[in-house]
Amino acid sequence: MKFAFGAGGTGGHIIPALAMAHELKARGHECVFIGNKSSMEERLSADANYPFHAIKVQKLYRKLTVANLLFPYYLSGSIIACRKLLKDCDGVITTGGFVAGPVAIAAISKKIPCFLHESNSYPGITTKYLAPRLTRIYISFEDSRKYLPLNKLRNFGIPHRQSRAQGRFQFGADRSQGRQTHTPDHWRISRLSGHQ
Repeated sequence: MKFAFGAGGTGGHIIPALAMAHELKARGHECVFIGNKSSMEERLSADANYPFHAIKVQKLYRKLTVANLLFPYYLSGSIIACRKLLKDCDGVITTGGFVAGPVAIAAISKKIPCFLHESNSYPGITTKYLAPRLTRIYISFEDSRKYLPLNKLRNFGIPHRQSRAQGRFQFGADRSQGRQTHTPDHWRISRLSGHQ
């Protein structure tokens, strides 16, 4: 199967997408990335040897700015571009943020299964807008349930790489089912950070 990833803007969106892509690739699937040209997502997906397709999409600022006047123009153009890029894809995976918007909207309009992984406890504008239209939403924090459609949610934590030597990534256990990913006789160290 072929999956397209709409992930960009910050490492907080891109790194989990790369983790999922690596796992899918290890299972024999093809993965491509879609995002802004000359961006962090282009550089990181190229470094990981994934094909990259550039679109032109702009962030929607929460305050009145001149840049917001261009938002509808870039959004409509990038949705049209994404519809063409997704012509042979079996599924689309996004990780929130402004790059996810046109990729997910294009997938939904073409009736391609579309999944979103939200790494933040409080979902952003794009995630909340897309949520009712998505096939499934994977969350990382139980607090996210307050803001998203409950029937579409699964809590699998944040995808992460096991080790450079193994080259594989893993998901946490499904926390929505009350399972734990550790045992009392093992220590677990967590490293937390915001968007890079």
